[in-house]
Amino acid sequence: MTTDIDPELIKDIKPEVIEASRADLMGGLLRAFTWMDQHLQKNLAARGWEALSRTESQIMVYIAQGTRSPVEIARALGLSPQAINQASKPLIKRGLITLEPDPVDGRRKLMCPAESGISIGIDAAEIITGMEQELEKRLGKKQLEVLRSCLADKWGDLPDTPPTKSNG
Repeated sequence: MTTDIDPELIKDIKPEVIEASRADLMGGLLRAFTWMDQHLQKNLAARGWEALSRTESQIMVYIAQGTRSPVEIARALGLSPQAINQASKPLIKRGLITLEPDPVDGRRKLMCPAESGISIGIDAAEIITGMEQELEKRLGKKQLEVLRSCLADKWGDLPDTPPTKSNG
């Protein structure tokens, strides 16, 4: 989906910059994530699960991948630990996760999947497998393998300094 931009607003911007902004990587990744999350939510609802908010869904993904610390989940999502604490309350109330003492640091709690959390995780895994099969049909097997490989790579720490602005 592209958006037409008022030519008066962009008269001094190079055409290649405008085109790049229409097909940017970040926007594509966000659209892909939204597509995946909406598909997952729709299919979980079809299996009888109550809808999750986007943040709840992201918390469940991190827990399923083994991240249990609310502070680490907050850091990964760019949210405050307090926001994660608030977002986790409905998940706890619905029996999807529990807070357990951290065996290493008794002052901390860890987010763990509860029995229902394991059940929704199994359903989610089946749905995601179906989504990947659909993507393979749409993109082709090789393209999906390349995409999966690129996303699995370690991207490293964030750069210390932003790229320099070109004034050319």
